[in-house]
Amino acid sequence: MNRWFDKSFSIIMTEDGTAGINFEHSWGDGVAVLRFQNEIFKDSTERPSVSPQNTPTAVDSSKAVQKLIFNLDDSLKAAVSDAKRKFDALVGSLTIEAMEFKRGGKEFLKTQKLSPDAISQLSFQMGFFRQYGQTTATYESCSTAAFKHGRTETIRPASIYTKKASEAFVQSPSKYSSRAEGNAAQLLQISRTAHKRGRNG
Repeated sequence: MNRWFDKSFSIIMTEDGTAGINFEHSWGDGVAVLRFQNEIFKDSTERPSVSPQNTPTAVDSSKAVQKLIFNLDDSLKAAVSDAKRKFDALVGSLTIEAMEFKRGGKEFLKTQKLSPDAISQLSFQMGFFRQYGQTTATYESCSTAAFKHGRTETIRPASIYTKKASEAFVQSPSKYSSRAEGNAAQLLQISRTAHKRGRNG
């Protein structure tokens, strides 16, 4: 398994050629790692060192690559097995589904004078409220890299305004449908203004 969780980041390759990255967060921030990976992707696709037309090198991989052998005692083997069981149980309790929404997007929201970020944050609140019957504290990261010693800071998008908007849209959808466009627009604008104020301090 090509997973090295003690490293700054690991590039993970699967058998079908899909690639991913595991990033250990304590030493740095996602913006820097994303920029680095984008540069690697761009360079490797625009100026690849290896292509299907290349002739394989005359290297015996069985001799060029040395397998690492880990000598573990029984207690370490038991700890690894226990950790795997706990990890599998945790993964098994998680369900992830994705949906591609094509009836709008950030450009449409901008034409409506709405912040795409504010609407995204409000949608998280509404989804949580629909699922659990209450709103919750949320975290949004912002970069402070433009400032000396800056890394990231935390934005707390949840507010009394997002709570009111979530309650209105989830509990009384017909009242705030497109037929009552004024009420919906007013709620969205109030939430947007509060979100912008929170982002700008």
